[in-house]
Amino acid sequence: MALSMPSSSTPLPPWEEIIPVAELYLLYCDSQPLPLFYRDSFLSSLQTRETELLFAILALAFRFSYGYHSRADSTSLINGYAEVARGLVMKRVSEGPVELSHLQSLCILSLVDFTSTDPAFPTSFQHLDSS
Repeated sequence: MALSMPSSSTPLPPWEEIIPVAELYLLYCDSQPLPLFYRDSFLSSLQTRETELLFAILALAFRFSYGYHSRADSTSLINGYAEVARGLVMKRVSEGPVELSHLQSLCILSLVDFTSTDPAFPTSFQHLDSS
């Protein structure tokens, strides 16, 4: 996995912060509505996942960690994670070839968009209809 950091104001957090959010993903998001990962090896395979997929997972599951962060901070981080994931995956899709991790990222980002309460929050697919 390429863990090269995109030029963004939202960096990928350290693994000790990613793992608990990934556990929240398994608890609240896994197979909702599609099974995107093999549950038994999900956590152990995180470090081999593409960067855009990690950001997408963080964007979707971080909202369940409100007990650890304020709602305003969480919303800001979720939007930042989604923005980075969206930019990375759209770049990869446009440059090809498209791989399973890109499709997984797009599925997760569509759920982030669907669950967003911000009407100004950009959708993952608005870039696709501008061509």
